[in-house]
Amino acid sequence: FFFSSRRRHTNKLVTGVQTCALPISRLDLVERVPGGVHVKGWAIDPDSADPEPVHVYAGGVGVAILADRPFPGFSSYFPGYGDNHAFDAVVAVPGGSVCAYAINLGPGSGNRQIGSCTTVLGPTPVGSFDALQRVPGGVRLTGWALDADTADALAVHVYANGQFVGAIGAGTARSDIGAFFPAWGPNHGFDATLPVTATGSVQYCAYAINVGFGGVNPSLGCRTITVSTQPFGVVDAVARVGNGIRITGWALDPDSGDPIWLHVYVDGVFRGAVLANAARPDLVAFYPGYGEAHGLDATIDGGGSRVCVFAINAGAGGVNPQLGCRTL
Repeated sequence: FFFSSRRRHTNKLVTGVQTCALPISRLDLVERVPGGVHVKGWAIDPDSADPEPVHVYAGGVGVAILADRPFPGFSSYFPGYGDNHAFDAVVAVPGGSVCAYAINLGPGSGNRQIGSCTTVLGPTPVGSFDALQRVPGGVRLTGWALDADTADALAVHVYANGQFVGAIGAGTARSDIGAFFPAWGPNHGFDATLPVTATGSVQYCAYAINVGFGGVNPSLGCRTITVSTQPFGVVDAVARVGNGIRITGWALDPDSGDPIWLHVYVDGVFRGAVLANAARPDLVAFYPGYGEAHGLDATIDGGGSRVCVFAINAGAGGVNPQLGCRTL
């Protein structure tokens, strides 16, 4: 994870007006927040009791603020200058390396840098494409994305084998993200299912769409999955039972979480349709999202010697593959 950098200085206030005519200053806080950078400190020019101009720069953008906020007790260290020489503002700069300068008001040349430059979260979105899995109805993508320029949810664009397949929103609650980026809140996760647009080995790539400064839509990562739209399964066993044949196994269609129908042929002759809806808890670990009701445990009447089972396609494609044959 990336963190919002914070910089604090705890040294005591400098006492007395120095003989140098350049400004005197201190930077107490620099932190990235939604919409900009929060800076806090104080500045004074010995040549003037007026509020000191302060310029803040980051990513080629500069913003002017004024050190005119009350600082109780300030005048006891700088008699005659008053207490209004503090600054505490959120400036609309893109983050990255942040530098602040006190602007000289009187004699002397140059503007004095306030402290040193501080690096905070920049303008380019950050995030991660965490997981990809086949689920009923498509492929499920999970992860998170955040743009430091806004607390709002980002759009994430998804490509499959280089072709755009859809935009999803990164607005799902993620408590872990909220803990690392408290100023932005937790609602920056994405958890979405997109329909299948390609089969075989398919590479899915996700990109965070930038808002505000920067203009770069960074990759959150790519993941590859083997996608099929055809049913699949296994005929585990066949056995004679009384006046019939018992068939066990399992089958599912990746396009649907519902149980699917199977057609049984014995010695090349259609003998009936059975539903693969028996409980098979072992399948859940291998095919999460589909449930356990995909087992086959059925008995068909009559005898015969060679038993073949075909899965009936529940979605697109129209192929009814053979799951296997067993000979009694």
